[in-house]
Amino acid sequence: MFVPALLCAAFVLWNPGGALVTPGETAGAWNYGYLFWGLVAVLFSYFAYSMYRLFQALVRDANVHRRRQWFLPLLGMILLAGAGGLDLMFNVFLQGRMPEVEGFTSLGLLAAVPCFTQTIRRLEGSDLLSLARRDIFEFIDTGILVLDANGRILESNRGSQAFVRVKKGELFDLEAFLAPFETQGEVSEFLYRFRHYPSERMQIEISIRNGGLRHVNIQIAPILDDRREVIGRVITFHDVTDLRKLVDDLNRKNETLHERNLELIRTQEELFNANRKLEQMAITDSLTGCYNRRYLMQKLEKEVMDHIRNKVPFSIVLFDIDHFKRINDQYGHLVGDQVLIATVDAVRGVLRPADVLARYGGEEFTIYLPGTRSREAEELARGIMRAVSEIAADVGNEVATIRVTVSIGIVSSENYEKPVEEVRDFLRGLFARADAALYKAKNGGRNRVVVANGMR
Repeated sequence: MFVPALLCAAFVLWNPGGALVTPGETAGAWNYGYLFWGLVAVLFSYFAYSMYRLFQALVRDANVHRRRQWFLPLLGMILLAGAGGLDLMFNVFLQGRMPEVEGFTSLGLLAAVPCFTQTIRRLEGSDLLSLARRDIFEFIDTGILVLDANGRILESNRGSQAFVRVKKGELFDLEAFLAPFETQGEVSEFLYRFRHYPSERMQIEISIRNGGLRHVNIQIAPILDDRREVIGRVITFHDVTDLRKLVDDLNRKNETLHERNLELIRTQEELFNANRKLEQMAITDSLTGCYNRRYLMQKLEKEVMDHIRNKVPFSIVLFDIDHFKRINDQYGHLVGDQVLIATVDAVRGVLRPADVLARYGGEEFTIYLPGTRSREAEELARGIMRAVSEIAADVGNEVATIRVTVSIGIVSSENYEKPVEEVRDFLRGLFARADAALYKAKNGGRNRVVVANGMR
């Protein structure tokens, strides 16, 4: 490329026999020899070849940024060549026919120099960035492989040597590379995506046992051109052993915390169950399991006012076991307790779900019958008498049938002609009437039902 220019420069300095240029016959005229025209031909060849290469680079390079870089020297060449052509036309071809115009070439050179200067600066910047990228690429701890579209290795850095031994120009077989390692995730799906979806980003983690266990994260990213077509791939290898240890430690701590939370939940459940048992014990009789007197009175105080307000009838039944003291004296208190339990079980079999059975004291019990009139309560009471007529109780070595009867007093609230101001006084009066009916039943021979203000 330099030989024609050097030869032209030598001949211009030599100018053998005025072959370049000689003065003309008139002042300011020049005769141009064959060497001059040869020099013009060489310069035109340089211009034509430069334009060809610049246009070729401009058309083939798909990178928009680099195409802008090619545009500046192309513009400079056009300005310089155009100015030289004007100088040749006015001062050579039209010599003598038009006044001489000087400075075309100098003006073209002045216009082209900024274009060339800016291009050089950009190239220097590109070289600097390229050097920086090369240093980063070479000395980074992360292993990097650059593959072309066919999977052939174009470049690899030093960091990749700790994970894979490859050479430039070789085909990288990912499936063969992953075969000896333990992997985290579905390998077959990963390889399928690698083969059939080159434009996707993907990653997988492998475990390498080489002087100790190492965890390596492999990431694959496509290299795309300006038309978003895949022209290659970048594979990175990153040692995540320390990160994996931190994650494992965090998981262990989370498991420990989870176990403690489970223990706390179990403790809370135990406390909840214990509280429920305490609440149950507070409202139930420990021997028979039915409600106690305190719970019954609280329930009645809450519901009776609604019954009165809505004119809903209800009944209260009081009963106790006849001659219970005789059973205790004859069989003992343990058998007496069994009789109480058996009596409660028998009564429960007669009651409805809404009815409330409570131990009123000793062998005396109360039944609250919501929504029940006097006649219905009496029928239910007679069913209770039949149910407890024969009680089976444990009397020692065997279960014996013990004759048990009950006396029952009933009071019902059906007509609400008088207003109720104090619910406790109202209930106290009802229980007094039921108690009076019960004593009438006992005094009348026991084993019978007495409804308040009458005997049935």
